[in-house]
Amino acid sequence: MRPAWYPNWGGQIAVIVAAGASATAERVELLRGRVRVIVVNTSYQLAPWADVLYACDLKWWDWHKGAPEFAGIKVCHETKAAERYGLFRVDLTQDEETKSKLSMVPGVLGRGGNSGYHAFNLALQFGARQIGLLGLDFCGRRWHGLHPNGREQAADTLERWRARFDAAAIEAKALGTDVVNLSRQSALQSYPKMTVSEALDRWKVPHATAA
Repeated sequence: MRPAWYPNWGGQIAVIVAAGASATAERVELLRGRVRVIVVNTSYQLAPWADVLYACDLKWWDWHKGAPEFAGIKVCHETKAAERYGLFRVDLTQDEETKSKLSMVPGVLGRGGNSGYHAFNLALQFGARQIGLLGLDFCGRRWHGLHPNGREQAADTLERWRARFDAAAIEAKALGTDVVNLSRQSALQSYPKMTVSEALDRWKVPHATAA
């Protein structure tokens, strides 16, 4: 059964904004009021007006005290985070056969290994079939620097996550989804790269007008 809090994004465009250095305030601002936006982890600070904030881990929610300044839908995986900060919660696939694949079971996301993958799966479950990927670089540093624990992601971990995200391109295409990579230095290989403006033109989104 579809969770009651799920929005219906059928026929709408969504962009996932993650923490890679390709995500800049200037690029993110081009999305405001023009498409649906899911921000991942600390990237909510680039787009506090986004529709959805997804962060999987309890430790991130603790670092940011539940991100009380974010007014949109807040989603996590961990039960303690959901209870502590009043978040909506999703499950992740568990068995070996499906945990590296997308899930179209409402409320259950493909594990994939990282919150960006979960956010992408969430957008698909919401009904978006035109999706942009911004800041899903899987290389280099995060735009916001290190998390409070001071740890960098190991190169082999990033490569494993990259491979899983690239593999998801086949599944997304089978759903009739047009996915484009809006990140200049992204290591992803299976999605066409273009600028934010080019993607919005591709999807026939009207250009913003001056106030």
